[in-house]
This record gives sequence, structure tokens and C-alpha cells, in this order.
Amino acid sequence: MRESLTKKQISRAVFYFLAISSSVVILGIILIIAREVILSRARTNLKDTAETFTSLLTEKFEAYVSTLYAVRAVVAQDPEITLPEWVSLQDSIAVKDRYPGISGFSYIQKVNSADITGYVARVSGDAQTIGYDPEYKNFKITDQTNLPTSYIVRYVYPHNTWSRTIGLDLSSKPSRYQAMLIAGSSASPQSSDQLSLFNSGKAGFVIFLPIYIQGTDESSGAELSGNLVGFVSAVFESDTLFKKTFEALPESMQSMNIEVISYDSMGEEVAVYRNERTGRDDSVNMTMKIAGKEWMINFSADYLHRLPEWIPLAVGIPVVGVLSLNIFLFSLIGSLRRRAAPDLTENRTPAF
Repeated sequence: MRESLTKKQISRAVFYFLAISSSVVILGIILIIAREVILSRARTNLKDTAETFTSLLTEKFEAYVSTLYAVRAVVAQDPEITLPEWVSLQDSIAVKDRYPGISGFSYIQKVNSADITGYVARVSGDAQTIGYDPEYKNFKITDQTNLPTSYIVRYVYPHNTWSRTIGLDLSSKPSRYQAMLIAGSSASPQSSDQLSLFNSGKAGFVIFLPIYIQGTDESSGAELSGNLVGFVSAVFESDTLFKKTFEALPESMQSMNIEVISYDSMGEEVAVYRNERTGRDDSVNMTMKIAGKEWMINFSADYLHRLPEWIPLAVGIPVVGVLSLNIFLFSLIGSLRRRAAPDLTENRTPAF
């Protein structure tokens, strides 16, 4: 009877061992699958955020360039637009409210070096301009170059913010000059490389849109250079522009890193904006081309570290549990077997 009872105990122990082991293994598999599902959703969210941010940025730039075209259409009708008319035009666009990413606009006039003296006298003697801003009486050209043609900032907006740049010869900085040459010869908007903005010293860039004499055939390269009047431009502070775009994302998408990279005229990478919020486990790269410049945007997140803590713990604990259970059950089975074995020393008669 004792032997029969011991076998039942062994069978029951083996059954419990198999049942518990199977349950633990199944639980571990379920948790691993759950972890992969969460990771998959996190990666999808990362990609969705990248596409959403890039789409928002593209839409912003398209709106900014469209605004430049609208300003150009007005200025092209009268290249000698007065300062009050210029300010009224900008006020009607409501730049601050509708286009907060733009730091400023400017009207840039093409002036041949031989005409510089007469140009300065004409601007400083303009009664309407002086009536709006008496400082124009002291109008002078700064950073003038020895190039045959200068590109002079005539008007700015907002006037108070960017007044220091009035009279600046934009040909003095190669990155600006190169962008204007490309824009003027292609009849299309062109962005400069990243540069230190003259007014604030902050990193930024400028998009130039050429203005031609009315009736110019913009498809004819031969007419473009001779009929170029100047440019309208939009100025951007990189950090402000990209920060505002990032903050426009849904709050659920703001827990990742974003790095914006541009390329200079030599093809070298230039970091434009960086927003580091987390570590880096995975990343997605997006590219876009705006105003002749290619931009790369890198999105990264550390969602592996942000998974619920119970997932890695629940995967590790069952493994330790199974090993401990194995040791315990095998010890129990061994003990039961030793008890079931007959004691050969009992009632043994000595042999004489």
C-alpha cells in the first residue's frame, strides 16, 4: 500500500510540474509577443510622427513661398514702391499672425556700381520714405563690395526689428550672393546656406525670389539677367521655425528627438536644428526639397526603454521560476523514490 501511494504522489508531482512549466512557458511567450506588438506600434508611431512633421514643414514652406510670390506681384507693378506702401502691403498679409515662422521680409534692389552715388541720393531724398522713417535721411550702403552689381536692402518688415539691415549690400556674403545668382538665373525661389543673420546674430537662412521687369519671358535665360530688378526675400531663424513646427505636433508625438540637417554649397552637412528629448533606439530619416535646398530630418526615440517595466520583469521572472521549480520537483521526486525503495537491511538474518 505504501509503494502504491508513493507512485501516486510521483505521478501527481510530475503532472504539476508539466502543468506549471507549460503555463509558465506559455505566459512567457505571450509576454514576448505582447512586447513585440508594443514595439511595432511604437515604430509605427515614430514613422507617423516623421511623416506628420515633414508634411507640416513642407506645407509651411509652400505657404511662405506663395506669400513671396504675392509680394513680388505687387512690387513688380511698381519697383519704386514707397516705404508706406511697402509697410501697408506687409500689414495686409498679416505676417505675424498667419506666418509666425517668418522672422522678416525685405525688398532688395539691384544697383550697378556706377549708379551707387545717385541711388543713395535718391533714397535719402525720398520725402515719403523720410516722412515714415526720418533715419532714411542718413541712408548709406554698408558692407559694399567691389562687384559690378550690388544688391541693396531697400525696405524691411517688421521695420523696427530689421531696420539695421537697411542699406546692407547682400553681395558681401558669398552664401547669400550665390543664392541670389541662382534665383536670378532660374526665375525660381532659392534658399541660402545656413548663416548668421545680420540683425540678430542667430543661425538662419534666407529665401530669395527674383523680380523682373513686367513682361519678361521667364523661360528665356537670355532675358532674365538683363531684366532683373531685384528680389523679395523671407528671413527665417532656424531654431524658431523648427521649434514652432515641432510644438504644432500633437502632444503624443512630442516625446522624440528631431534633428534637421541641411547641405551647404559644398555638399557638407550642416546641423540646422536639434531637439534632444530621449535616448536613441531607432530612427527614421525623411528628406524634402524646398526652394532649391535639400533637407534631411532625422527622427529617433528610445521607446525600448520606455516600455512598461512589468514586461521585461515578467519575461525574466518566469525563466527563474521554471529553473527553481525544476530543482524543487526533481528533488521531491528523488525523495519519493528513495522512500518507495524496500529497505534491504530490515529483518536480515546473519549468516553463520
